[in-house]
Amino acid sequence: MYGKDRDGTGRPVLVEDSGQLSGMSKLTDAAINGRLFHTSSQASSTTSTTLSTTHVGLLVGNPAGSGKNLVMHVFGFAADGSITAEGIIGLATGTIGDMALVAAPVIQPSLVGGSASSVAYADQVGVTTGTLTCLRVVGQLDCTAAATTYGTPLQIIDLKGGIVIGPGYCIGTETTQAAGNVMWFHFQWEEVDV
Repeated sequence: MYGKDRDGTGRPVLVEDSGQLSGMSKLTDAAINGRLFHTSSQASSTTSTTLSTTHVGLLVGNPAGSGKNLVMHVFGFAADGSITAEGIIGLATGTIGDMALVAAPVIQPSLVGGSASSVAYADQVGVTTGTLTCLRVVGQLDCTAAATTYGTPLQIIDLKGGIVIGPGYCIGTETTQAAGNVMWFHFQWEEVDV
């Protein structure tokens, strides 16, 4: 396989052992090849606490028959107002349970303008899941105290592909305290064949 350099001279293209173009990040390659997707809150929300099976926050589910694994790369969160209780924020995983197979908020390809479709679905407002387990603590929420307003600055957590959601499972936000209707979240993941 050949490409042209800046002078128009044909040159061999260097690729890694994985077949990825040399010098290109793995996420760039995944986005260009239609395997990388993201979703984000479209409005502020409250959060699930105590691993509730009625999930509120942001949750991404992988349908049982999808044939894909969701390799989680990025999670982010922020608050657009005062937090009403101090607590910990984490990521919880579990089975889909009775979760409705919907896509709201919208899941988009990470190649902006791309047409790839995700097998996953997302929910923000409250769905029934199976029993959840807190998998990873990712941050802390600060609250309003003594007439001083504390907020939670934007946090972007690089998951480095270290969490993989198989078919029939989900991943979602979890807090130890109800934070109030102020939280925003986002996930980015790659979809690879099982």
